[in-house]
Amino acid sequence: MKLIYGSFIIITILLVASCKKSTDGMIPANTNAALAIDSAASYKIIITGIWKMPQHTVPAGNHFTKFNGLIHNNTCKLFSLGSLASLGVENVAEVGNNIALVSEMDNDINAGNASGKFFISLPNITGSDSAIVNVSLKHSLVSFESMIAPSPDWFAGLNSYNLVQTGKWVNDITVDIYGYDAGTEDGDVFGYNNPATYPQQYISYLTPANASVIANGNSSIAPFATVRFIKQ
Repeated sequence: MKLIYGSFIIITILLVASCKKSTDGMIPANTNAALAIDSAASYKIIITGIWKMPQHTVPAGNHFTKFNGLIHNNTCKLFSLGSLASLGVENVAEVGNNIALVSEMDNDINAGNASGKFFISLPNITGSDSAIVNVSLKHSLVSFESMIAPSPDWFAGLNSYNLVQTGKWVNDITVDIYGYDAGTEDGDVFGYNNPATYPQQYISYLTPANASVIANGNSSIAPFATVRFIKQ
């Protein structure tokens, strides 16, 4: 009986040692292997306007204002679908004035929620321009806004696009840029002098229902631009 008991102890010790050896060779469960990538990256951002017939109506005096961009994290947003527009977003959408928006972006940078801002100006509504930006795992989201002019409160924008996809930096991708209604001014017209929306409405996509003059009779409103991200 003592021999059997002793053999049981020896077998148990060997099994424990074997299990420990196997466990030591495994990646710990809390290791985020998906983010084992460079902590920072540089991108060329190319914005190209595609505001043209017959996808859209193209009025006299058409133009985009400066594209105002932010590199940030999830704690802040330049704008958000279904949320109220900030004063900065409103001013860009209504008259193309970016002073308040730049101040809001600077506040996000000073709070550590954003790492930088950038500006891109298109030469015309089907033109193209670019900028080089630096991003990091801490600040990997890109947002920007530009007025669709002339209009009441319509803008083209990108909301919080993440340059980290499936655990790695995006290499080269092109994304469509759609139009939004800022919800701050009434009117389905090409013009600037429109009454304020009261109460202020939430930011929404442009549709033939709320922007028929630019829909050109189409059942939906096509993208106004594209943005291409190329890792440097």
